[in-house]
Amino acid sequence: MWVRSSRLKSRRGQPRVFLRGPTPFALLWGRRKNLSYAQTPRRAVTRQTQHLTTRSPFVVTDGPEAHPCDGYKPDVNHRNPPHLLVTLSHRIGEVSMKNFLKVVLLFVIIIGIFILAGLVIWNLLDRTNGSLVSSGEKREYLLYVPESYDPTSAQNVPLVINIHGFSQWPANQANVSQWNQLADEEGFIVVYPSGLGIPKRWRVTRTAEEPTAVDIELQYYRDLIDKLSKEYAIDPERIYASGLSNGGGMSLRLACSLSDRVAAIGGVAGAYLVDLEECPGGVPAIFFHGQADKIVPYEGGPSERFPIDFPYIPTFVEDYSQLNNCDPNETVFLDKDHVTGVRYEGCDPGADVVFYTISDGGHTWPGGNDLPERITGKTTHEINATRLMWEFFLEQTENR
Repeated sequence: MWVRSSRLKSRRGQPRVFLRGPTPFALLWGRRKNLSYAQTPRRAVTRQTQHLTTRSPFVVTDGPEAHPCDGYKPDVNHRNPPHLLVTLSHRIGEVSMKNFLKVVLLFVIIIGIFILAGLVIWNLLDRTNGSLVSSGEKREYLLYVPESYDPTSAQNVPLVINIHGFSQWPANQANVSQWNQLADEEGFIVVYPSGLGIPKRWRVTRTAEEPTAVDIELQYYRDLIDKLSKEYAIDPERIYASGLSNGGGMSLRLACSLSDRVAAIGGVAGAYLVDLEECPGGVPAIFFHGQADKIVPYEGGPSERFPIDFPYIPTFVEDYSQLNNCDPNETVFLDKDHVTGVRYEGCDPGADVVFYTISDGGHTWPGGNDLPERITGKTTHEINATRLMWEFFLEQTENR
């Protein structure tokens, strides 16, 4: 508080005013407590008092010289005026709270804009053009019908089911694999099913948590094939399935559980988690896998992203070939710089097994559009998995 003393005079004859207790001037200019008003730098005091309103805590009425605080008429009890620090603290607190609320509001608006933009972008990317109800749930898919398709023609056309991987979506799988371009050339129909969940995935194994999940997925594929067969002239003997990663694992599940509907399968960097003892065999298959795949390791075991015991890929392919009664020894038919191709022969008619190993290949689709290399690894262009699959599918159908 301020205390005026008429006994103590300054050099100019003004009464000295003392500050007691922790004062704003002592804090602002580093002065000690009980600093006299006359000793306070004049310019500093003037600057600090020019903005004071009628609620200022200063009381200065004596002295021959005018002062910025002279004539002040307090509207509170001047015997116990509010401390300047308290007043300033209240004002600073009010301003700080207002600024804080503004910052929070701005933050919420920005987050809302980002969420809205994300939803818009996701809807543009995750586009589908067909749906059906399966097992009481709406399921979607992306269908591609080439311009050459003639609904009045008596000739049935093949159907290729191309399945996306974990956390991917139909349009992305179409872009990566480029099946649509080949469909324009060869005149077949391509459908890209859409998985469930966030992120999207395919449930290929039975678990205690989801004992019926596999059956729900299989029913979806049955319903999808039935729906497309009613709407288009689909050849039931030429329905093929292919997929990437988790989609490759789903194509294997179709070979094991829907062998009466699927004529052949193709898997790229597949997560083959299905127990082969559940598979009756007889479905021809073509596989592609990169030795530099860090998501589904070529050597098997858990990966950097998934703590899953993946199979050693060459052993898995050999075991699958045994389901089709193939000879145990494979034949090397392709040996390029980074690609090796082997074929298991002596299999049941129209049930061959072919395996391509890409020495520097990552978790990618050979010959397809490049994926981010720092995430998935290198995409080889020495071979084209889509074209090789199609040639294999036709060959196996003819050999039956």
